[in-house]
Amino acid sequence: MMDSEIDNDLSVVPLDLVGIRELEKIGLQRLQREVRMRLESDRATYESVSEKYNRWKDFFERLPTASLS
Repeated sequence: MMDSEIDNDLSVVPLDLVGIRELEKIGLQRLQREVRMRLESDRATYESVSEKYNRWKDFFERLPTASLS
């Protein structure tokens, strides 16, 4: 195994204080990326549902109301 391969393999990172902090940083970066992706997906879903709701709301508001009397 080449030195560069060893450097890239997290399984051989020594778990000293520096190694632990580096793993925490990598984990945080992955978590932040995952949260960002989910937020973007949720935002797109919300915008789509909101747009559909507004279209239906406009449609029903334009319908003539029936008189019950």
